Amino acid sequence: MITLVECSGGPLRRGRRGREGGAALIELMLALGLGVIVAAGAARLFADSQRAYVLLLGQTRMQESARQSLDFIARSVRSAGYMGCQSAAGTVRNTLNGAWGSIFEVDVSKPVEAFDGTDARGLPDSWTPSLSRLPRKGAGNAFARGRGVDVGAILPFTDVLVLRRVASPGARIAATAAPDGFPVVEDDGDLGLDAGDLAVISDCRQAALFRVGRIERGDRVATLVRTSGVGLFDNAAGASLAATDTHYGSVSGPEGARVSGIVTEIYFVARGAGRNNVGSIPTSLWRKTTTDAPVELIQGIEDLQVRLGVDANRDGAVDRYVLASDVSGQDVRSIDVRVTANSVDAVQGAEPMRRTFSRVIALRN
Repeated sequence: MITLVECSGGPLRRGRRGREGGAALIELMLALGLGVIVAAGAARLFADSQRAYVLLLGQTRMQESARQSLDFIARSVRSAGYMGCQSAAGTVRNTLNGAWGSIFEVDVSKPVEAFDGTDARGLPDSWTPSLSRLPRKGAGNAFARGRGVDVGAILPFTDVLVLRRVASPGARIAATAAPDGFPVVEDDGDLGLDAGDLAVISDCRQAALFRVGRIERGDRVATLVRTSGVGLFDNAAGASLAATDTHYGSVSGPEGARVSGIVTEIYFVARGAGRNNVGSIPTSLWRKTTTDAPVELIQGIEDLQVRLGVDANRDGAVDRYVLASDVSGQDVRSIDVRVTANSVDAVQGAEPMRRTFSRVIALRN
């Protein structure tokens, strides 16, 4: 019996170890399987998080581009038409050789102008009214030929918006200014004007456009000498700053009279610089300020549309919103601005995200 017990004990122990080894292998395989599932889930979660991040980044960039564009335009709209102490833009006297319209960059007689893109050819007549009056690059109607707008680069069917005003606060006149004399202004070292600049002198009754020929500085004052010439932007010989023998300022002093630089801002959409993540050239909002060259303002803007709110019966309220071609001398009181912005970089597939944003902005002057 002892022998039988010894013989049976050996095989029993070997069977238990085999079952234990099989269970360990199964547990290992289950652990590996669970690990693979967890790793795959983590990878999927990471990929989804990356896509969500890229999508959120694209939305943020698109919204920020639209917000900045509308803010830039809104600031220009609100101050458009400001000509100094209660002087209206339509009453400014022009003392230059060039008539209003031929001196577009300083045509302060029109605080607001718009051009409606109506054709795909990209020629000046592709807009209504025609862009032929715009200061074009290389053309004679620009103050400096190299600083004009390249009309052929403006995106077809997009609108062009022009807003004009004088800079505030301007230089205060130090003494009553005679219509045929040279304005003398206070000079604290930051005059804000240079020789060759175009400016507006104004008080609460009148205003006039002229060009500063040279500046003669004295003791905290500066004399703005009006030299004449033959160019469109030169002072006409013998031109008076006032229609009648009226001084700027009052008999007792120059109260309310100032000389200010001119600000003309031309907004348009054209292709920008650089490329996005799929190699395409993004479009941008551009701005040309007075006689300076155009600059790329906000990347990711692909469309600009404007409608002008007009006061047809001159009661101070907007009656309707019309295209640029339908203004016909009516007072513009507000502007409905719409910009289509995109994410610049492609977010889904090969195309950037895009969305249209709008804002109605009232003129203050």
